[in-house]
Amino acid sequence: MGVLRLGRGKGILARNLGNLIRPARRKWGSKTSVPKPQPKPTPKPSAQPRPQRRPATFGNATSNNYRENFRKAHPNVSDVVVHHAVEQQVQKRYPGLVSDAELHSVENLRGIPKGQINNRIHLSAIRKEWNEFYRNNPNPTKQDLLDKATEIDDKFGHLFNPPVR
Repeated sequence: MGVLRLGRGKGILARNLGNLIRPARRKWGSKTSVPKPQPKPTPKPSAQPRPQRRPATFGNATSNNYRENFRKAHPNVSDVVVHHAVEQQVQKRYPGLVSDAELHSVENLRGIPKGQINNRIHLSAIRKEWNEFYRNNPNPTKQDLLDKATEIDDKFGHLFNPPVR
């Protein structure tokens, strides 16, 4: 329990109570040096501008070669695993819900850097997200799939190349 003292005309003086507004004083009448609040540091601009948050969508690919579709859209991006935001197995789980043209469209493709990010994010965390979705959604709509892809983009999109968040 903290110590409370009343000072002459100075109001309540508190020690060891932490959350009170008035700080404790070291000696009677002399103020303890209280550090001034520091301004929050300004974030440094990144090399790439941060993309606006857009929900996941489908486009209309003219080719089922999704790797080539991705490379044409992002010619300067290399050393990535091309990932489908709404993954390919939805065609087996929910036949007829998503077409090949939608599934392999650039809008549905993400680049995940090879190495640890791919191992931890693509092959593990995203896999767990979709497995949970499949367990909880036996009959999803196309919009349900896009909403899940948007949720995954929100969690991991900053790690993609190019980033989507």
